[in-house]
Amino acid sequence: MNKIEVKSSSAKIYPQFKSLYEESFPLAEQRTEFQQKMAFQSERYRLICHEENNVLAGFISYWNFDNFIYIEHFAVNKDLRGRGYGFKIMEEFKSATDKILILEIDKITDAQSAARLRFYKKCGFFENPHKHSHPGYGYGLGECPMLILSTQRQITSEEYAKFYSDLKNLAMRH
Repeated sequence: MNKIEVKSSSAKIYPQFKSLYEESFPLAEQRTEFQQKMAFQSERYRLICHEENNVLAGFISYWNFDNFIYIEHFAVNKDLRGRGYGFKIMEEFKSATDKILILEIDKITDAQSAARLRFYKKCGFFENPHKHSHPGYGYGLGECPMLILSTQRQITSEEYAKFYSDLKNLAMRH
């Protein structure tokens, strides 16, 4: 698999990313195009695409903060799901850092959301007890109640407070 760091919407693979992004996340969990351009301007933000045979296999977008890495979005091409791509991408990503990884998933309401939680637990993530809502993106749809997952261990209340502050004041301002 070929790794490609995408630094702007003019990247060759960006249209494939955008298509997978839009089909993988509800509108309330998507950045607007303006917000995506702002994220690209931050030194903390990265978008890494994984390509197999000139096809986007998946991507991870993340924010590198002082004490943790926040995975904002992670998706695998629906035509390649169930073949180990997601696990391979996540394991490679986890092994590249000593920091705790934090991500959000939808609350468990159906078989698909339950399968998503099982996948992340298989990847070594822990479910956290902190009540959490992701601040809304720019579509006026409000906050999204979500679950917080982290690698290594559950995060403390103080670590959660720092995460939420960085999410709201750094990631969401770009």
